[in-house]
Amino acid sequence: MAQETDGGGDQDLVDVLLQQDVVIAEAFARNTERERYVDGWLVPTIARRRAEFDRLNRKLEALQSNQRREREIADQIGQLRADLQSARAESDALRRSMSWRLTAPLRSLVAWFPRFRGRQ
Repeated sequence: MAQETDGGGDQDLVDVLLQQDVVIAEAFARNTERERYVDGWLVPTIARRRAEFDRLNRKLEALQSNQRREREIADQIGQLRADLQSARAESDALRRSMSWRLTAPLRSLVAWFPRFRGRQ
């Protein structure tokens, strides 16, 4: 009787092992299917997305570079406007000065003689 129980227990163990083999085989089949999915769709999709990301990143860097250049140009324009305003103020101050007014007749006289005009 004890042997029958042990024999039956061995059969139960074999049945459990066979059942586990079936479960494992099904898991391997699902895993293989998933690997095909990953290799067939997911890997190329990731590669395309990375390429798109790299392209967009390069475009962003170019735009940022253009923005920096535009700010530099705007700064240069601002500096040139300030320089022009300063030069105009200096010119106005010179023309309002006493020496400019005192030398006006001399400049007028030189303008009448073409021989002197060539030396200016």
